Amino acid sequence: MRDYQRLVQDSQNEVKKKEGEITGGILKELRDIVDKIGQEEGYSLILENVEGIILYSRKDLDITDRVIKNYNDWKAKQKK
Repeated sequence: MRDYQRLVQDSQNEVKKKEGEITGGILKELRDIVDKIGQEEGYSLILENVEGIILYSRKDLDITDRVIKNYNDWKAKQKK
C-alpha cells in the first residue's frame, strides 16, 4: 500500500512540475505581449484583472481580447 501511495504521490508531483513548466512559459510569453502592447500604445500601467482585486474598470480599457489574439497569432506563426 505504501509503495502505491508513493507512486501516486510521485506521479502527482511530476504532473504539478510539468504543469508549472508549461504555465510558466505561457505566462512569460503573455507578459512579453502585454509589454509590447503597453509600449506601442503608450499605456502607463496595465493591471491583471484578478477576480476581486479590481473593483471597477471601464470595459473599453480592457485589452484581454487583444492580448489573446496577439498570442494566438504569434503561436500560429511559430508553427509555420
